[in-house]
Amino acid sequence: MSKYFKALLMLALIMFVTTFAAKHNVPVHLDYYLKIFKFECPLYAVIYIAFVIGALIGMVVGVTQRIALWNKMRTIRKELKKLKKEVSALQPAPAKESNVPEGRKKDVPEQEQSQLPAQRPDK
Repeated sequence: MSKYFKALLMLALIMFVTTFAAKHNVPVHLDYYLKIFKFECPLYAVIYIAFVIGALIGMVVGVTQRIALWNKMRTIRKELKKLKKEVSALQPAPAKESNVPEGRKKDVPEQEQSQLPAQRPDK
């Protein structure tokens, strides 16, 4: 479904560009800074060129921001790796299972175990 929508949108864009160019085919005289660049072209070409230049500038800005974010992400990942090593070095070794008495519950601390009611066998 989305392929058809994209194709329809692209067709509408192409038709808009074509009809815009046909309607705005008026020649425009361009003089740029002391008449160094002096030429004549259709109005639609001036508008399209300005649009393309703006899109390219936007892409360049976007790429530079993305590169900056990649670099920041790389330094943060390095710092995270370093901090994980520090945390693992500071953590004590896990207790062995053989040291825990059989009757003791693992989830309840010793103080709470003494306060638990005694279990009665079923009659």
